[in-house]
Amino acid sequence: MSLLLASGCAHKPIAFYDSDVYLGAFLNGENKKSGCYYSYIQGSGIKLGLLNFGIGYFSKKKLEVDKNVAEYCKSDIAEVFVNDNDLTR
Repeated sequence: MSLLLASGCAHKPIAFYDSDVYLGAFLNGENKKSGCYYSYIQGSGIKLGLLNFGIGYFSKKKLEVDKNVAEYCKSDIAEVFVNDNDLTR
């Protein structure tokens, strides 16, 4: 069961992010392109990890760029330009 807000975003009662389980109301997603991976989780509730535990509001965003594959990567948190002399030769 998901709670649908007026903005159209669906909060999930159970979400998975970085090998952790989040219970509560969370927005999470990912965007994968060649050489560019963006993922996020945001919301409040309980975080259950292998070695950690937490209660409260969580907001995590991650952008990973493979410089050997992508020369440009754009996401909600950053716009990355890879400038490496070895790549342009």
